[in-house]
Amino acid sequence: MEKWMIKSFNPMEIKKAYRFPIFLKIVLVSLFFSTLSLSLYVATFYFPRRFAFEYLVYIGIILFGTSLFAAGSIVEPIKRVKEGFTKLANGEKAYVKVNTGDELEELADSFNIMAYEIMRQREVIKENEEKYRSLVENINDWVFEINEDLIITYSSSRCLDFLDRSPYEIINRPLLEFIDSQDRHSVMEVLAEKKEFSGLDVRLANQDVVLEISGKPFHDDSGNFKGYRCVARDISLRKKAEQETAYLVSILEHTIDAIVSLDLDTRIVSWNKGAEKMFGYTAEEMVGKPLSTLIPPEKHKDCAENFKKVVNEGFARDIEAIRISKNGKIVVVDQTVTAIHDSQGELTGFVAIMRDITERKKAEMALRTAYKELEERTKELEESKRELEYLAKIVENSNDAIYSIDLDNKITSWNRTAERLFGWRREEILGQDVNIIVPEELKKEISNVKEKIGKENLTYETRRITKDGKIIFVEVTAIPVYDSDGKLTRISFIARDISSKLKAEKELLRRISRYSIEKGKVYLIEHSTDLCDEILSDLIKCGFDGYIFTRRNSEDIKCEGARVFYLSEKENFNTVKPDPKVLRESIIHMQGWNNAVVIDLDYILMKTQFSEVLEFIQEIKDAFYLFSKGVVIFHIDPSLISESELKILKKECESIKQKEHDLPGEVYQLMRHIYMENRVGNRPSIKELMEKFGLARNTIKKRLSYLASRGLIKIEKEGRIKIVELTDKGKDYFVISHRTADTI
Repeated sequence: MEKWMIKSFNPMEIKKAYRFPIFLKIVLVSLFFSTLSLSLYVATFYFPRRFAFEYLVYIGIILFGTSLFAAGSIVEPIKRVKEGFTKLANGEKAYVKVNTGDELEELADSFNIMAYEIMRQREVIKENEEKYRSLVENINDWVFEINEDLIITYSSSRCLDFLDRSPYEIINRPLLEFIDSQDRHSVMEVLAEKKEFSGLDVRLANQDVVLEISGKPFHDDSGNFKGYRCVARDISLRKKAEQETAYLVSILEHTIDAIVSLDLDTRIVSWNKGAEKMFGYTAEEMVGKPLSTLIPPEKHKDCAENFKKVVNEGFARDIEAIRISKNGKIVVVDQTVTAIHDSQGELTGFVAIMRDITERKKAEMALRTAYKELEERTKELEESKRELEYLAKIVENSNDAIYSIDLDNKITSWNRTAERLFGWRREEILGQDVNIIVPEELKKEISNVKEKIGKENLTYETRRITKDGKIIFVEVTAIPVYDSDGKLTRISFIARDISSKLKAEKELLRRISRYSIEKGKVYLIEHSTDLCDEILSDLIKCGFDGYIFTRRNSEDIKCEGARVFYLSEKENFNTVKPDPKVLRESIIHMQGWNNAVVIDLDYILMKTQFSEVLEFIQEIKDAFYLFSKGVVIFHIDPSLISESELKILKKECESIKQKEHDLPGEVYQLMRHIYMENRVGNRPSIKELMEKFGLARNTIKKRLSYLASRGLIKIEKEGRIKIVELTDKGKDYFVISHRTADTI
């Protein structure tokens, strides 16, 4: 470039004062040659001349001088400027030097400024092009361009990695040629819209490669669509990972085990379908809640110890744990907990896998059935001696106490677990009357078992007395054993100690119920179906199965979760005849032993003699007491019977006793509701309590303030919402307070 185009010099800074405008120069030159012509005329004035000739000579001199000036001062600078434009158009560096001091020099300087700016812009454009080309060639994505006919007009070198071909091999070839035939139609549909697109997944022809293509249309100066500029990315590994992830998720969702992931605070992060089926809660209900929602309060400490083991050792397996389902029922699970770490080895959470071990219980029942079959086939003992000895060893080492009696109530077999459970050694107990292990108040039990047992096993809860006089609670399964003629020859018993289980159930009932209710008893209530419904609701919340036998309309029954049977002479799927015998069979054969039954006696008394009703009540009382099947509540209108008959009923039945407390009734009900919500992991807001009890804000605040002043609750703020939770003192109010009772 010329000397003036150095880095420190900018032609844009040229500022000149041009001294001689070209018009002034032309005038001066014309005046000069006119004066010269006049001088010649004066010098030759005395010589003979011809005017026309002289005139033409003078004019020629003026024109010659003026043309000579124009050629030197105007044409030459313009030529230089023209040459400069030619160089600039050819991409060469251009500089025009004109020192005429007039408009032409100004024109040349303007050209030089323009040329400098154009060259500078060319350098910037060239530098940007080199950067863009370097970027396009070095990114992992394939950049290409197609025209309106979907012909490839440009391709980066990355096509070698995607298509195993160089850019020269694919340019001017159709894009669809390189795309799998199954995806071509969808590609053509997207490109036919002539709009910007992204996330178009296509497979390459004859290759196990999936590309994700994004593209933007471009147009000419007239706005006509000319094609697409596209970027393609290899997502084969991502697609494979997505398929594997979907496969693993499918396994997770369809397994019968409950698989739950937890964060470091043991709050639930994920909840699979197996967990939904096992516990009854949906994922929406459980995600974000603590795992303790499923755990009985008395098991929280054990759970914390298990998680400590997981943190220290990385896992804890074969944990037999108790969980509470949505409907309040106890679920026993075999649980494995594993720690989850990130790529840096930091602990990020846990995953718990829980299996319902109901099948294990079924296996135990199968074992009991096998033992029954062995008892029934005593005549085949020699033929199946090995098998019998093998099964006898299993029975002998069973975790359950197993013993048998003959029809004279003499104990004929006694396994090791029975020795440990009852304290009697085999040689001491064989041949003894079975009533030696039956408490005095239950002496009718064995005879009742013989009367009720048929071809099916009889399972119930009862009490036994050990050698040292200690009373224990057991779950007993009575198995009848018949000979080849179908005659009952003996009864085998499988007994399991359930003292801790009953203690937990009783504690739960004592915490939740507002009334003093004991399992295995029958109660009588007069003139208050609402009280019956209220007590039954409490029992259902404690895990009992609720049943109502009544003539009341369904809308008058204020108990959710109970199964209602209508007393009627007409037979239907949900009706029962008001016949004490029919009712007795329906109630006695109820499954399980946590049954809460409400029976309205009014209609039955109108249809039946009092003596039959009394006998019915006595039979129900005996069955529920002996076999601990649950709780029965009889409701009656005293006006339907005489005073003496009412006294007889009161003698046979217990009266309902309400727990005393030092709180106003309405405040106690509010606190009890908060306790029930806290027990399942919920902390109700003040607004929710207002809606639940239909109270104004000021009223609910006064009651909460009273409870807070007693130290029974605490009110915390989460965002803009105030939530309520029992304090430890408030929880103890339900747990350890022993209150006297008033008879209702």
